[in-house]
Amino acid sequence: MNILIFIMLIFFGLGLIDCITGRHMGLADGFERGIAQTGSLCMSIVGIYCIGITVVRQNIESVAALFEKLPFDGSIITSMILAPDLGGYPLALEIAASPELIVFSGFLLSGGLGCLISFQLPIALVMIKKEHTNEMMQGFVPGIIAIPAGLLAGGIMLSMDIRVMLINMVPVLVVCLILAFGAVKFPKGIQKVLSAFGTGIRYLSMILSAVVLIGLFYEPWQLAPSDLVKEALVISVKIAVVVCGGLALSDFILNHCRGVIRTAALKLGINQFAMVGLVLSLTSGIAMLPLFEKMDHRGRLMNAAFSVMGAYVFGGQMAFVAGLTTTKNLLIYMAGKLISGILALVVVWLMDKTRKSAKGPVEECVHTK
Repeated sequence: MNILIFIMLIFFGLGLIDCITGRHMGLADGFERGIAQTGSLCMSIVGIYCIGITVVRQNIESVAALFEKLPFDGSIITSMILAPDLGGYPLALEIAASPELIVFSGFLLSGGLGCLISFQLPIALVMIKKEHTNEMMQGFVPGIIAIPAGLLAGGIMLSMDIRVMLINMVPVLVVCLILAFGAVKFPKGIQKVLSAFGTGIRYLSMILSAVVLIGLFYEPWQLAPSDLVKEALVISVKIAVVVCGGLALSDFILNHCRGVIRTAALKLGINQFAMVGLVLSLTSGIAMLPLFEKMDHRGRLMNAAFSVMGAYVFGGQMAFVAGLTTTKNLLIYMAGKLISGILALVVVWLMDKTRKSAKGPVEECVHTK
C-alpha cells in the first residue's frame, strides 16, 4: 500500500467515526458525499471495463491488424477520447505495445484529454450557468495547451524511447491544437460536439453496466466472465473508499487551513471561492463546479484550465490507477498531471496579467468572505 492511499484510508475512517459520533470533526459531509457516489461509480466503470476488455480479447487479431497500419500506437486513439475508468485504461492494457505505453496512454493521456472529452466537459456544461460557458471554454484552452508538457515529463520519467514518445505525441498535439482553436473560434460548435459525445459515453457506460450486472443473475445476458465482473466491482469499491477519504480530507483542509487559502488566493490574484475550487479539484474536477459562479474572472479561467489535467490527482481516478499499477507508476501519473495543471495556471495568470496591462491599471479586488 502506498502512503497516499494510506492517508485516504485514515480520513475514510475519520469520516466514518464523525458520522457515528455526531459530526463534530466536520468530516462527515465529505464522507457521505463519497458514499453517495458509489452507485454512479459502479455504473460508470463496470460495463465498459468488462465488455471493453472482453471484446478486445475476443477480437485481438483484428484489432492488432487494424492498429498495425498506424504510425503510432493504437492505444493513443482510445485514450484521447476516454477517461481511464471509462475504457481508456482497459483498452490500452489490451492494445498498447509496451508496459510504458500502457502507463503513458492508459493513465496519463486518458487521465487528461480523455477525461476532459468523455467526462469533465459534458458534466461541466450541464452544471454551470450558460453565462459562464464562454469563460469555461476559454479556461480549457490553456489546460489543453499544457497537456503535452505533462505527457513529455511522464514519458521521460517512464524512461521511454524519445523517438517512440515523440511519434505517439504527434496525434495528441494535433487534437490539442484543433480543440484549442475550436474553443476560441467556434466555442458553441465544440461545446455541442463534445457534450453530445460525453453524454453518449456516460449513457452507454450505464447501459453496459446494467447488462453486465443483470448477467450475474441471468446467464443468457452474461457478456463478460464473472471473474472480470468481480474485478471491476472490487475496483469500483476501492475507488469509492478513496473518494470518501479524499472528500473528507478536502473538508479538513477547508476547515483548518483558511489562513493558507486566503494567502494563496491573494498571491494568485483570485477570490477565495476560486482558491477553494482549485483545492477541491485535486480530488474531483466536478466538486469545484458549484462554486464556479461565485469565482472572479481569473479564478474561473484558472479552475477550468487546471481541471483539464490537474484534477482528480487525489480522487477516484487516482484510486483507480493505484489499484492497477505500481507505486512508481502512480507517482509518475500524479507528477505528469500536476506539471500540466500547474503550467496551465501559470499560462492563465500570464495571459490575464497581459490583458489587464493592455487595458491599463485596474483595481483588483480579492474577496475575503
